[in-house]
Amino acid sequence: MIEKIPLLDERLRYSTERIEELKMAVQNNEDLKENDVCVYLTGSYGRREAHSSSDLDLFFLRSGSAETCKLPRVEKALFDAALIKAARKLEFPEFTKGGAYLDIHYLDDILKYLGCPEDGYRNYFTARMLLLLESTPILNEKIYEKIISSIVESYYRDYHDHEINFRPAFLLNDIHRYWITMCLNYEHARNRRDREDGEKNEAHLKNVKLKFSRLMTCYSMIVPILAFPDVIPPEEIIKLAHKTPISRLLDVASEHERYVDTVKDVLLHYTWFLEITGQSKPDVLEWISLETNRNEAFDRSREFGKSMFKLVTEAVSDQEKLRYLIV
Repeated sequence: MIEKIPLLDERLRYSTERIEELKMAVQNNEDLKENDVCVYLTGSYGRREAHSSSDLDLFFLRSGSAETCKLPRVEKALFDAALIKAARKLEFPEFTKGGAYLDIHYLDDILKYLGCPEDGYRNYFTARMLLLLESTPILNEKIYEKIISSIVESYYRDYHDHEINFRPAFLLNDIHRYWITMCLNYEHARNRRDREDGEKNEAHLKNVKLKFSRLMTCYSMIVPILAFPDVIPPEEIIKLAHKTPISRLLDVASEHERYVDTVKDVLLHYTWFLEITGQSKPDVLEWISLETNRNEAFDRSREFGKSMFKLVTEAVSDQEKLRYLIV
């Protein structure tokens, strides 16, 4: 049994309250509620770890394809404007880069390009992974549920012919690939040698977030899949997709006592990260500008990574399962 950690409960409560406020605002908005675009939150709100300075990370999904069902430009502009006004009224921070990422992705396109080179550069891969790993819907929940089911079904296309010995290797490797991709993207961003101090501090903060929240997002899904005592069916994957990263690990610990100590260790390290990054961004950047603080952050991130690795190895009672993350 893991005792409650006050900060985690506080973040869960705050996130839930703010999400419900936003959901009510957008679902009662005449310019939004008649639309068939699914809007879901990712990031700290999707993980239910947000604080007062947290940004809104939004993704848009729609059934069909961009070729046959693309939302007209004027309707999209009105949709974006209504959403931005709703967020401003509730005093959420402004959208990143003036809303530059408010693009709509289409389910048929995501499924069509799954696994091919276009999957990445069209941003389908990121939209799909965040949908499964750290999302919560705020508009058109029925469409959200349909899209999650369709994507999981695509990963489980061979399941019904192999229910006795099916392993979700495609899904596990995609989650692992997402983690590796984020690591590569970070290293690519470090290529510039002429960065100013402010940019370096931004990079340090991204590194810390990569080693904590991004790692948590990916491996909190991998661990319960590996720990599942038998062949894990698609409906269990859908259940996991509806849980937060923290709740997935807490459930693993409650179902399997042998994981309690390691999950507790993971969550204690993660709580430190949430506490440090729970300040305003300028304050966090000032904190990480000091070398002693950076060293502490990187030392703690290494310990967090070790704890998560230990949890993964403990979850693999059948070594054959681990093979699906390696070859």
